[in-house]
Amino acid sequence: MYVFSISESRTIELIMRYLLLLIAIATCYSSLAQIPASGLYGKEARLTLFRDEETKTVYGSYATCPSGAPATQKCCAFNFKGTYKNLKDKKMDIVTSWPTDTMGVKGVLLCTSDTTFTLKLKGLPATASDCGNMEKIGAKMVLMGRWPWIGLAMVQYSHSFFYSKPDENTRMYAFFLPYDVLGILERKNNWVKAAYIGYSKNTPLVNVGWMREQDLFLGAFK
Repeated sequence: MYVFSISESRTIELIMRYLLLLIAIATCYSSLAQIPASGLYGKEARLTLFRDEETKTVYGSYATCPSGAPATQKCCAFNFKGTYKNLKDKKMDIVTSWPTDTMGVKGVLLCTSDTTFTLKLKGLPATASDCGNMEKIGAKMVLMGRWPWIGLAMVQYSHSFFYSKPDENTRMYAFFLPYDVLGILERKNNWVKAAYIGYSKNTPLVNVGWMREQDLFLGAFK
């Protein structure tokens, strides 16, 4: 068995340290400037986001309004969409939208990591009557929890109920208001399994159930 000399051992140790340093740098770099991951961002200002890696498209819904975002409320509310080239992009252009507003406003996501980004607009959407400094400073968003969405949907009608199964006879007590945003987990026939996340005293409250497609604006995120 060959026994390394002291000088050879030190050389090997230095090489190993160098390799570990390179790995650490590569790991650190890989976590920087990534397109945001799917999940829920923020508390007071809520942002639900879905990253479609197949089409390299990001869909999101931002709202400072309690329980949905009717255009009659004084609040900042809009959906947006953008595309990226790769997950290391530091910047992504977006365009806002809303079911009742076809005139989109351009904006940008300035990505720090896949869990933190700043959302800025180059104007104010018709549904955003009180967006504060969204144009100048923007809104910094931090990931509160990752979710494996396969899409997003927006509630279309008042008192749209959750069902425990994709069956009309399994209606639950939980219901939603127009413009509430849900993360889609599964599709089955004309039903959608979705999750809605709210907060009570900074504690996340997760509601999961089935909804009828007819109760949703499925085209709100296309």
